[in-house]
Amino acid sequence: MGGRWASLLGLMLATATDANADAPRSIVIVAGPGGIAAELTVDEARSLYSGRRVADRTRTRVVLTDYHENLPIRDRFYQAVANRNGSQMRAFWTQRTFSGGGRAPMTVRTTEELITVLRTDARTVGFLWADEVTPDLVVVHTIDVGG
Repeated sequence: MGGRWASLLGLMLATATDANADAPRSIVIVAGPGGIAAELTVDEARSLYSGRRVADRTRTRVVLTDYHENLPIRDRFYQAVANRNGSQMRAFWTQRTFSGGGRAPMTVRTTEELITVLRTDARTVGFLWADEVTPDLVVVHTIDVGG
């Protein structure tokens, strides 16, 4: 009898996990405590992450962050904001930096590292999954990226 309950519980957990994988997710652009106060439009986010702007609309200079390559959130974010994938953005920033046309975003490896950076430098802006936002971060833009 106990084996059946364990099997049923395992099936229920697997089903719940699969259902959550298909649930719509959002990526949020966030700033740390005391950082930029104004919400960003998608055009402003696109301008920042393409190097056309270095400050928000209040003229506060922004330090951008980006994840190390090969994280699913990175491709989803750049597809939504710049209509490019992560590899294309890496090539873009390599060329831009080499030609003296800008500074590539600071790279972080994990969400935890991003949150630490956001907490220590109020000028920093980054992106993460909406369900990973901590209460002290300021959400400045939300992007629905589907399941």
